[in-house]
Amino acid sequence: MNGGSANKNPDENYLNKYLEQKALVLREELALAELAVGEKNSIKGILLEAVFRKALRAFLPKTIEVGTGLVVDLAQQYASRQCDIIIYTALNTPPIYQYGDFVVIDYRMAYAVLEVKSTLNSNAIRDASMNMNNLSNVLSPEARWFLVAAKASVSADTVGEHAATLLRGCSGGVLVLKDSKSGKPYYIEGTTVHWDGPFPKFLKSVFDSTSLAKPRGHWL
Repeated sequence: MNGGSANKNPDENYLNKYLEQKALVLREELALAELAVGEKNSIKGILLEAVFRKALRAFLPKTIEVGTGLVVDLAQQYASRQCDIIIYTALNTPPIYQYGDFVVIDYRMAYAVLEVKSTLNSNAIRDASMNMNNLSNVLSPEARWFLVAAKASVSADTVGEHAATLLRGCSGGVLVLKDSKSGKPYYIEGTTVHWDGPFPKFLKSVFDSTSLAKPRGHWL
C-alpha cells in the first residue's frame, strides 16, 4: 500500500519542504563520506553512522542524547550487540559507561535504536532482522527500532515485502534515502510505503519515541 498526500496547511507544507531539503543534504553528505573513504573501505559503515548521528542531533531536543554502543539489562546479565545509533536519556541516570559517543546504557534509558546500512539489499535486511531480534530481548516494550539506509539496490516493493516478513517486529520503520529505480527517498511504516514526505514522517516517528518511552528507575 502506498501512502498518499493529504491536505496540509501552509505551515506544514513549508516545514515538510524544509525537512525534505535537509534529507537531500543528508543524502549528499552520506555520498560524499562514502566517496572520501571508498566503497570497499571497512570504516565506511562507521563514518555513515556518524553522519546519521550528527543529522539526528540537529532535530532532537538537547535533553535527548544520541550515541552508539550497547543496551544492557544488568539484572538479567544480558547485553545487546553493538547498536549503530542509540537515542536515550541521561537526565535521571548516567550511562553505565561512556567514552565519547560510545555508551553502555541500562535498557530503561533507551528511547530508540537505529540500524544503519550504506546499501539496502536482501542480505542486509536479513542481517538487520537478526540484530532486531537480538535487541528485542533487552529493549523495553515502549522503545522503537528503525532501519535506515543511504540507498537501496533492490526495489521499494522488495524492501516492503521483507519489512512485512523479516522485519515484522519492527516497531519504528524503514527509511531509504535513495530508491534503486527513481532515486527518491521513501519511508516504510508497517505495510505502507510513504513516498510523500518520507523524511518528516521518519523524524516524527523518532521524535514520538522520546515521548512514548518512559524510562523507569535507576541502574545504580
